[in-house]
Amino acid sequence: MPRILASRGRGCSFGDLRGDGFRRRSVARVGSAFAVAALLLAGCGSEAPRAPNVLLVTIDTLRADRLSSYGYARQTSPFLDELAAAGIRFDRAYATASWTAPSVASLMTSLEPSVHGIEHGFIDDDVIVKQEVIPESVALWPELLREAGYRTYGVTANTHLYGHFGFAQGFDRYECVGFLDATKVIAVVDKWRGEIVGGDDPWFLWVHLLDPHGRYRPRKPWIQEYFPHFRPLWMPIRNVFVPENYKQFGVTRGTRVFDLVNALYDSEIAYTDRAIRSIAEKVGLAANDLVVVTSDHGEEFLDHGGFGHGITLYEEVIRVPLILRMPGAAHAGRVVSAPVSLIDVLPTVLDIVGAEAPAELQGTSLLPIVEGDEADERVVVASLARFVPLGTDSITRGRWKYIQHRVEKDRRMLFDVAADPAETRNLLESDPERAQALADALAAHLEANRARRIDPDTIDLSADEFEQLKALGYVPR
Repeated sequence: MPRILASRGRGCSFGDLRGDGFRRRSVARVGSAFAVAALLLAGCGSEAPRAPNVLLVTIDTLRADRLSSYGYARQTSPFLDELAAAGIRFDRAYATASWTAPSVASLMTSLEPSVHGIEHGFIDDDVIVKQEVIPESVALWPELLREAGYRTYGVTANTHLYGHFGFAQGFDRYECVGFLDATKVIAVVDKWRGEIVGGDDPWFLWVHLLDPHGRYRPRKPWIQEYFPHFRPLWMPIRNVFVPENYKQFGVTRGTRVFDLVNALYDSEIAYTDRAIRSIAEKVGLAANDLVVVTSDHGEEFLDHGGFGHGITLYEEVIRVPLILRMPGAAHAGRVVSAPVSLIDVLPTVLDIVGAEAPAELQGTSLLPIVEGDEADERVVVASLARFVPLGTDSITRGRWKYIQHRVEKDRRMLFDVAADPAETRNLLESDPERAQALADALAAHLEANRARRIDPDTIDLSADEFEQLKALGYVPR
C-alpha cells in the first residue's frame, strides 16, 4: 500500500462564520470553515488563527454502559459526563476487536484488523511471544496531523502499545510506561507540559490509561461509597489478575462478592475519570480544543457466562464509549444512535481540523451523521483472530447484529440489539433470511479486506514483557 500523507497546511479554529455571510452546512463543519477563513485572512494580509489542539484519550477495558452519561445509575464519570454534555455522545460505537492491540491499531490507522494485520501477541507455553508491528507504510494519527502542522505527543500505559510495535510512529515524543497506573501517565504529561503548551503550532496529545483493566483495585474514596466495608470480602480476591479466575472464588451473580467485583471496576473508572481531568488541566484544555474520548474494548461480568475480554464479540466487550467535544462545543448534547466504528474516528478528526484524509482509510467522517444531513447505512465489523479456536467475526447494521464463529461454522447468532441489548435471544431460526443476508455481507466485506491485507512483521517480546502479559491473562495457559 503506498503511503499518502495529508498535504501541508494548517486549519484554524474560526467559530461560526454565518454572521459574516458565509453559508456552511453547520457550525460543526469546522474543517471547511478553517479553509475559507485562511483564504480570506491570507487575502487581507492577516495571520490565520491556529487550528484547535487535539486531545485523544483512550481508556483500557471500559465498557460504555458503565459511564453515567450512558445511563449507568452509579456516578462513575463526572468529568467525562461534562465532556459529553458539551459534546457529541455516540451511543453505539464499536471497537474492531475485544482486546487492545488490534483495536488500538484500528483506531490509529482507520483500518480493520484483517487489513492492518495486528491480530496476535500471545504464546503457548513453549512458543515465544510475538506481536505484529504496524507497518511503516501505514500512516497513523501523528503523521497525518504533523503534515497538517501539529506537534505530536503520546503517552500510553499498556505493554501492547510499546513503541517498537509501531505505535510510536510519527510522534515527536512517545513513551509507553507499561502496565502502570494513571499516575505514571500524568507524570510524563507533566514532564512534557512546558513543551506541549509552549509551542506556536497546535498540539496533538494521545494518552492511553490502563486502570479499568484487571486486576481491579479498590480506589478510594469511591470504593467506600460504592461498597462500604469492602475489605473482608476483598482480601481473598485481592491478587486476582485474570478476571476469569474470579469464578474460583465463588464470584457468581447474586453474591456479595460479585457486587464487590463490580464496585472495584467502577472505582477504577472513577479514578481514571479524575486522572483525565488532571491531564486536561495540565495541558490547559480550552473551549476551542478538540477532545476525543473512547476505549479499546469493554469487559464482561458474567453477561454471557465469563469474565474479562478478548474471547467473544458480544456487546459488553466491543461496545465502547465515544465522546467528541468539538471546538466551541458545537452540537453540544447531541446523541448519535447509529452504529459507528473506531475506524471512523481518525477521518472525523481530519475532517474537523481541515486536513486531507488518505484514500486508503477504511473509515469515513462522522460529521455528516452528526449534522443529520445524510442518511447513514454503514456497517460495523469486528473480528477476533488471536486464538484460532476462538476466531469470530461480527457485523452490525442498524439494529441487527450477526456473529459467526470461524471454526465451528454452525455457531451463528442473530440479535436485535435494539430490543435485546443484552443479546439473550438468538433469532437465527426465526429470521434465517435476515441472518443469511448479514452473513453474505460479512463474507463479502472480509473478502475485500483480504484482498488489501498488509503483511506486518512480528517482534519478540522480552522475558519481562512476557511475564506482564502472562500475569494479565494475555497468555494461554
